[in-house]
Amino acid sequence: MSLKELALKMQNRIFSPSRPPSPVFPSGAGSPAPDSPLSPEQIRLARSYLEGKDELEIGPKYLVLELTNICNLSCIMCPRRQMTRETGFMDFDLFRKIIEEAAPGVEMVYLHFMGESLLHGKIQECIDFASGRGMTVAMATNATLLTDERIDGLLRSRLDALLVSFDGGSPAVLERIRRGADFSSVRGQVLRLLQKSERCAPDFNPVIQFIRMPENEGDLDRFLALWKAFPQARVKIKDLHDFGNQLDDLKRMKHGDGEITIPFDRVCYEPWRGLVIGWDGRAVPCCNDYDGKTVLGNLRQQSLAAIWNGERMRQFRTSHKRGERGRLALCRKCLPPSASEREALQIFSPFSPSLYELQSYWNRGLQRLDPAPGESAYLLSEKSEIFVQDRTGEIVLAFEFAGSGPQPLTLDMFLYERLLARTTIRKGEKRQIALKTPHEFRGRLLRLQIQTRTGTAGKNPSHDPRILLRSIRNW
Repeated sequence: MSLKELALKMQNRIFSPSRPPSPVFPSGAGSPAPDSPLSPEQIRLARSYLEGKDELEIGPKYLVLELTNICNLSCIMCPRRQMTRETGFMDFDLFRKIIEEAAPGVEMVYLHFMGESLLHGKIQECIDFASGRGMTVAMATNATLLTDERIDGLLRSRLDALLVSFDGGSPAVLERIRRGADFSSVRGQVLRLLQKSERCAPDFNPVIQFIRMPENEGDLDRFLALWKAFPQARVKIKDLHDFGNQLDDLKRMKHGDGEITIPFDRVCYEPWRGLVIGWDGRAVPCCNDYDGKTVLGNLRQQSLAAIWNGERMRQFRTSHKRGERGRLALCRKCLPPSASEREALQIFSPFSPSLYELQSYWNRGLQRLDPAPGESAYLLSEKSEIFVQDRTGEIVLAFEFAGSGPQPLTLDMFLYERLLARTTIRKGEKRQIALKTPHEFRGRLLRLQIQTRTGTAGKNPSHDPRILLRSIRNW
């Protein structure tokens, strides 16, 4: 399916049907459909992608900032082993410049790329400066440097989420994959982090991440058993990233020895949604460029806006929209996302980082449904948790009682165990709830707990208490 055909199928999902449609998108549309997953700005950016524009009115929504490309481990799936560029640490003045330019529009910032960010001498200052600005600030670590002092600093900070990489359930497997790490030491440090966060930092959001590969697939159950006692910690099983199949060893680990068919008719969305910025200020198109070869500009001499719509970036987008990815060294072996109807929301959701990243890593108690092509909803369990980035001081949730039975349901909505709202919903009813963000959490990543309950004791076999979460708005 072409991008234009996909756009035609999706336009009523993204835009209000009352607005006159155009062949692709209504060019003057300013109001999204009532349950649109995208904000007006995100819509304009997604439309620029679907229309193949090379110069964009909206800036990036997603940034990866490399505080350093130095690491204390040598992991078997990391391309650092083949990296030839210089190593170093991002200067704090450069970091501050990037954040100040990014804050008005960027929605998600990852403070890591090809190194261990806890090695940066001003990591605490970087987190403190970036947080609370209405964009989700997340970081990954191999956890080998999680001393008690660093743990206390992270828990005091306003870091929204920490991804802890832990790719084994036993010493032999983890130490074979993360060369230089000691299983017992790292596990002990992670346990202290989880224990302390549970006691004194309820708004801290840790994720224990397991990168699945042939070397550790048999260790998955042991890995899961390690963290059962810590319900506040998310566990993420992530597939191995192949870095665009540029490296033969990673290609074999991911795809085996067979040939890979590269579909050059697909148009990758990465050039339309974000940038990766190295420690020295060089901007590259995506995280596959581990060695910084496709340089689009340098934040030391240029603004973020100038690079985003600069000549190199426009030419890069043009090559993609014309189906000329095969001429780009970075992209010629890469498998970009497909534009199938079933994957329609996967095409659009990257333009809303809180829809894309947060659902992938942190939400739980939700079951994804696809009621119709181009639509999505989430079936709530009795206790569900969702994450959403505060940007305006208000979060609007849209619910629908899609089950059966005469009994109404009560929805209780909590923020870190603080009751924010309570409402009752009946069969067939749709309800929007606006939640005001408490002042101390403005601009932060919010963890909302939603509990559903009937007003009667016991279970009625004829009662089907299905509640759908139709949309989440933070704009």
